Amino acid sequence: MFQDRKFDAVWFGRGATTPEGVRVGSPISVLRQIYGARLQVAPNLYDPKRPLYYVRGGPRANIFLEFLPDKSRRVGRVGFGDRFVLVQEGCN
Repeated sequence: MFQDRKFDAVWFGRGATTPEGVRVGSPISVLRQIYGARLQVAPNLYDPKRPLYYVRGGPRANIFLEFLPDKSRRVGRVGFGDRFVLVQEGCN
């Protein structure tokens, strides 16, 4: 996704692995083990049973990782980018 001719966000449905080893297909339970207190949870506007999980890149970083679980409670999609990666309107 681009905003004002700048890269803002991208989502991967396969082949993505975070530096910590989370990949598409990892169990959601692994997110808490790896990211601990840094892991944030947000309600999913389109499916309340599948909240969105995200991690900020650092205390001052404007980069986020977003994890969308599939129906089997595994990471179905990994998003990477600035705050636009967290926008849900028309994305799920």
